[in-house]
Amino acid sequence: MRAANIEIQVETGQDATNMYQLVNDSISGGSSTLTLRTFIHAPTTSAVTFALPIDVSNKYIRVSVRENTTIGATSSAYVEISVLGDK
Repeated sequence: MRAANIEIQVETGQDATNMYQLVNDSISGGSSTLTLRTFIHAPTTSAVTFALPIDVSNKYIRVSVRENTTIGATSSAYVEISVLGDK
C-alpha cells in the first residue's frame, strides 16, 4: 500500500500574530503572479525520510502538516523541524 500524501504549509511573520503563508512566484509576459504555496510530498513507499530546506528571514515561523490518506487506511507521520539562525 502506498503511503499517504503529506502536505506542508509554512507561514512566517515579524510578530507571532500576523503570519503570512509562503508564496510561489510565476512570471509570464512581464507580469508576476503570486499563489499561496503548499509543499506536497507523495512518497512511493511506506517509510520515507526527506528534507525540505526553506530560507526564511522573518523572526517567527509556523509549520502546519497534514496527512491525506484513504478512508479506512491507517498511517502515521512523524515530523521533526530544525530551525537554525540568529533571529
